[in-house]
Amino acid sequence: MAFIRAKKGKKGTYYQLVENYRQDGRVRQRVICHLGRNPTLEAAIEERERYLAWAQRGEQRCREKARLPRHYQEHPDQIPTRGSSGRRWVQSYWRRLEEAEHYAHMAQRHATKLKELRACSAQ
Repeated sequence: MAFIRAKKGKKGTYYQLVENYRQDGRVRQRVICHLGRNPTLEAAIEERERYLAWAQRGEQRCREKARLPRHYQEHPDQIPTRGSSGRRWVQSYWRRLEEAEHYAHMAQRHATKLKELRACSAQ
């Protein structure tokens, strides 16, 4: 039977979904999933859904900012590459693409954790 266990840490209380099992005549505990600072499984799922939506919005926003202006899409040979303004523009473009990749990675991690939490709730 599974239950929620509270663990005291340096920065607060953390919760885990735990089950008991018997091994070699002794009772052991197995952590099914970590809930973070959420005392219930439902609260952990809701929080993870919010994180996932936030990361997806961040990725979309960064990719929109990194999009080339229409003029440069039509005339890629005219993209400024020389001079301080050209370098700044290119650096800003690549920085936004890197930031979008960072958000995409975070969204993937949150989606994986959300899948784990939903699997725990199905049990």
